[in-house]
Amino acid sequence: EENFKNKFNNRIIFPIFNTNNKVIAFGGRLIKISQNAPKYLNSPETPIFHKGSNLFNLNFARTFTKKTSLIVVEGYMDVVMMVQNGFPQTVASLGTALTEDQISTAWRYSVHPILCFDGDAAGIMASRRAALRTLPILDSGKTLFFCYLPGELDPDEFLQEQGKDAMKGQLEKAVPLSDVIWNSLLTKYQKTANSSLLPEDQAALKKEIFDVTRLIKNPEIKKGYDSLLLGKFFSFLRKDRFFSKNPLKTSFYLKNLKFKQKSTLPQKILLGILLKVPILLLELDEFLLRIDFSDREFREIKDWLLSMHFSQADFEDDQTKRQLEVFLEKIGMNMLKTHASFLFDENVTTNDIIARWRDIWLQSIESGAVKEDLTYMSGLLKKNLNKDLWGKLKLLSNNKSNKDL
Repeated sequence: EENFKNKFNNRIIFPIFNTNNKVIAFGGRLIKISQNAPKYLNSPETPIFHKGSNLFNLNFARTFTKKTSLIVVEGYMDVVMMVQNGFPQTVASLGTALTEDQISTAWRYSVHPILCFDGDAAGIMASRRAALRTLPILDSGKTLFFCYLPGELDPDEFLQEQGKDAMKGQLEKAVPLSDVIWNSLLTKYQKTANSSLLPEDQAALKKEIFDVTRLIKNPEIKKGYDSLLLGKFFSFLRKDRFFSKNPLKTSFYLKNLKFKQKSTLPQKILLGILLKVPILLLELDEFLLRIDFSDREFREIKDWLLSMHFSQADFEDDQTKRQLEVFLEKIGMNMLKTHASFLFDENVTTNDIIARWRDIWLQSIESGAVKEDLTYMSGLLKKNLNKDLWGKLKLLSNNKSNKDL
């Protein structure tokens, strides 16, 4: 008893219950914050209490999660204030960094819990650590959302200053796990807000996207995150590249485009070119990512090419070359010699092949996308007539008028 008093001296004591409403430990919060003592202090670990596996107030909050998401905050007083202001579905992580066990526990009662963090730098860092810890245990239908409070306030302070309606508004603006992962990756390489990325940082960021998604054990979810994060990556780069030297990098490349023809010939040609000259992926990876092939086998080849490319695989490796040959056999080497004979011309340049690849693609996609882009480019010309924009508009118009393959 004396040790208990000394340990929790000058602290508000909170009983910690299990889901059977039995007290299993105590938590103490300093009444007066001191730099020499931790803000939160819990009972020591016991056979019935593991702080990394329990959530404060879960015994009460779980009864309110059938119609609303569980809310996870950091401190005991945050829970008290949230409950008093009409958010009884709130729990706390016992004053420690959120663990995989606590996330799994939260998912038993809510498939989309909202983690509400302090709006300061420490809160942002804590949210990113929680996001990374979540990736290995992601499962179908289960994810996390993240709420960041403004003004470096914790939930207790925010409610006292702005009230429950403002808190409700903040919770409704919670962002998905994928956004937190992307922002944590981007800010690592972006020197200042809204600044461009150096070419070497672009390469490092693209590589790290795959390093991070490799943590995801569920293959379908991993595939989805690969596509989503790469989409964000290309979208970010496009802000700087939109009016680059490449006249074809225009708005319709952002879409998930489908082929307008039932014929698979254009699709075979496009994939065949990349299988024959995989180095083209350095220029065409984002375009390939966006194409929605109609045939399942084509989609599998596309996924394999992108996977090998982004993992920086050696296409000159004997095993990889054999796999390329297998896919080329499926696509049809004779077909390529007939419809893409330029591939077998010793004098053809890489830039020539890229240009032919894009021509074939432009002739194969839904015409509505090209029409939308023409409208967009025409609008820009009206605002700012210049030779560069005029050249791009002419190029798009010419491709639109080309005959289908």
